[in-house]
Amino acid sequence: MLVFQLALFEADDLPVDIFIEPPFDFEEEYRHAVRYELAPDLFVPVVAVAKLLEVKRTAGRPRDLGDIAKLEKLGRMPP
Repeated sequence: MLVFQLALFEADDLPVDIFIEPPFDFEEEYRHAVRYELAPDLFVPVVAVAKLLEVKRTAGRPRDLGDIAKLEKLGRMPP
């Protein structure tokens, strides 16, 4: 998995991973992506959480394991 990570302001401030070589079928995940509006008429597709968890479990790096714990905690929070 080859990923380029960006942060908006500081290292831990909303990091965004850009897959250089996606570890999944891009077309399939793009069809199922959630689109968030970042600014008026500026939408960004985001991979589904279930796929993100799968990719992070497969990678298994310490950082990914920490991300999994955070994502699972968010999933248990009330909407």
